[in-house]
Amino acid sequence: PKRHYRCLYVIILGSVAGVIFLICSSMFSATHEMQESARLTDNAKSVSSAQTADLDYTLRMTMSTDLCLGAENLEDKSTVSLQQCKASAVQQFLLREDGTI
Repeated sequence: PKRHYRCLYVIILGSVAGVIFLICSSMFSATHEMQESARLTDNAKSVSSAQTADLDYTLRMTMSTDLCLGAENLEDKSTVSLQQCKASAVQQFLLREDGTI
């Protein structure tokens, strides 16, 4: 009878240890994935900011490529004006007749 209880205790303790191990390994894996995601996000931000350092956020229209739509700033209800394009063609977006950019 005592031997049966001892086997039962061993099985229960082994199961509890297995569950604790699975939880710890899952947490370690999730932490590692979050750190990797943060690293990739930071890398993407630094590449993006390096590529758009002198971007002036204007839209170039396909019908009149020498004129751009410019905004005072990137906030709601900012004034938009038609102006001469100053940025290079690679940095500007084409505003097509169908409304797509």
